[in-house]
Amino acid sequence: MLPRRTLLGAALSLVALLSSRQANAADRFGPWQGRAALGAELSTRSFGIVDLGLRKGPFSIELLTDTLDVRYTPQLRSGRAWVGLRVEAFAAGLLLAPWTNGAPDPGRAWNAGYGGLDGGWVRYLPSGFYAGLQGSARLYLFWATEQTVVAPPGPTPLFTAEGILGHFTPHSHLWVRAGTDANLQTAAPHIVAEATVRPDWAIAPRVEVRAAWAMNQDFLMRTRLGGLNPYVVPLAGAAWAEFWVESYVALRAGPSVRARLPGRGPHTLELAAVADVAGFDGQAASGFAALVTWRYRRLFASGSVGWAPFITRQPGVARTAGFVLIGADWEAFFKL
Repeated sequence: MLPRRTLLGAALSLVALLSSRQANAADRFGPWQGRAALGAELSTRSFGIVDLGLRKGPFSIELLTDTLDVRYTPQLRSGRAWVGLRVEAFAAGLLLAPWTNGAPDPGRAWNAGYGGLDGGWVRYLPSGFYAGLQGSARLYLFWATEQTVVAPPGPTPLFTAEGILGHFTPHSHLWVRAGTDANLQTAAPHIVAEATVRPDWAIAPRVEVRAAWAMNQDFLMRTRLGGLNPYVVPLAGAAWAEFWVESYVALRAGPSVRARLPGRGPHTLELAAVADVAGFDGQAASGFAALVTWRYRRLFASGSVGWAPFITRQPGVARTAGFVLIGADWEAFFKL
């Protein structure tokens, strides 16, 4: 039998070893971080946004309004990989707010939710380039609203596989995704591209170009165009996701002024006036917007108002829309 002192010493050594490993893991992953945002788009039909996030190292969990996202995103030696689980409750694809001929069409509205997995890998290349692959599998469920007159479909799977190529700098970003969506009946190939640039000057042009070619897409696969929020192809003055489009080209361009404000750490205020022009599926639309963005360290607030004087509208339906968003980016809790 070992002496009592020897057992006590071994136990203390084991505790010290485990504590050291836990401390090393905590140091490797860093502190717990959080993010939050609250926003709304205000138009003929208005919608709100509530985002809350928590992460530690490569592990994150976020509530994105009605969507729960649980994700593991390890940084690799020359890139990153990710795998995620997503569950959306009732507003997938904004199918609960369709439009037809310039007016809301609640008779076609459905509630929609899904559960699914996604994953991917990106390799960082020299000179700011990157390339990779991503894919997802989801199962959608639909049910009628109080005003629905069109029967919703049954459970519908959706699979996506894509290649990615992009180039990033602090002042510009260009990326291309090419691949296919598929359900149990058809495959829908697509190519999607986006380029944004805003030089780091006090007065500078702001240019954003978005384009896609696709075929065989159904109501789930089509791109949502319209509105001022970051979840759509923007078109100032149009309603949030007013158009469900297959192939499109959209340009946003205009002058912007950025002022550096006093304070400890990065502190800026940017004003911009932009015009949006979009062509999609044999149609064309345009709009104009004023944008303002304030940032102080991790904190931000933005607002925009848009007007689409030439867009198709039924009597009594507004040609204007606004969007506001306030929040805090990822950072350790209680740290500005």
